[in-house]
Amino acid sequence: MAAEIRPLITIMNFADYDHDGEATEFFIQTESLACGHQNGIVVGVSKRNPHLHAFGTVLHPTRPLHLEPDETQALLNSSGPVRLVDLQCLDHGSDVEIELELSTTA
Repeated sequence: MAAEIRPLITIMNFADYDHDGEATEFFIQTESLACGHQNGIVVGVSKRNPHLHAFGTVLHPTRPLHLEPDETQALLNSSGPVRLVDLQCLDHGSDVEIELELSTTA
């Protein structure tokens, strides 16, 4: 019986999410909600913290920052602050809108 050859797949796309000049971080999806929203965290190493860790905020650097994939992609592609509309579950048809302003620092 011949061995089945499985195709190669990429499970981690390393990128420079913290804009420190090193592509040593990747996005991991942590939630998939019934309404189609997904959340995840950025994990990696940085010049400031050379140990594997989840990235947080300035106020809570050790608490993982949960964002949607498009929000992390916007941070990755930005060269400064980005403004995004954050939609919550059960928001369809709602007149409430939340705007986020996100930025990264090495």
